[in-house]
Amino acid sequence: MSVIADFQVNGLNPSTVGGLGATAKYFPRVLGSSIGSFSAAPSATSAAGQLSVPAFGELQGQAFRVKLAGDVLAAAGLITIDLVANTGTVASPSYAAIATITGTPALATAVNWFMDVTLVGSNNSGATPGLLSGYFSGSLNNTNIALTAITNPPSGLDFVKGQAVPQGNVVGLVARVTFATTAAGNFARLYQFQVSGE
Repeated sequence: MSVIADFQVNGLNPSTVGGLGATAKYFPRVLGSSIGSFSAAPSATSAAGQLSVPAFGELQGQAFRVKLAGDVLAAAGLITIDLVANTGTVASPSYAAIATITGTPALATAVNWFMDVTLVGSNNSGATPGLLSGYFSGSLNNTNIALTAITNPPSGLDFVKGQAVPQGNVVGLVARVTFATTAAGNFARLYQFQVSGE
């Protein structure tokens, strides 16, 4: 299994979000995507720093995996963690959550979470060309999330040519967390966010 794209986070250098607010908080890219590049923070209105699934036929008709892991602490209430696909551009994203885990873990204690998502798509996928399909499982606070089909599967993707902007990108991926109850002490950390071949 080879890593195709990496958000460049790890146990010593996580991406962290938190604080007040009950709207989605997008995990920022801590390091630049290349030497000399600044870090970038996806948001509801910009996909800067998104993790790109490459085109040029690299994944045409082949299963690939997306792995995310981290920890989260909420002062109260429901926590929702999403893997989101961007089928728009970086400057004008069109987001759809394709994998979601939720829970209300023990309060005031950081708990682990992870998602393991397997995806596949091709330009020749029958009646719906360019359909991204797959399934995911996960865990939040040692409560398993049963294997289930991805939600909102995007279609019309081009696995050979990719999107025009950014060029060579089939789809962009971002991770976000939403705290139902706003609190200054809320936080979530992202330690792993990778795309790899099966």
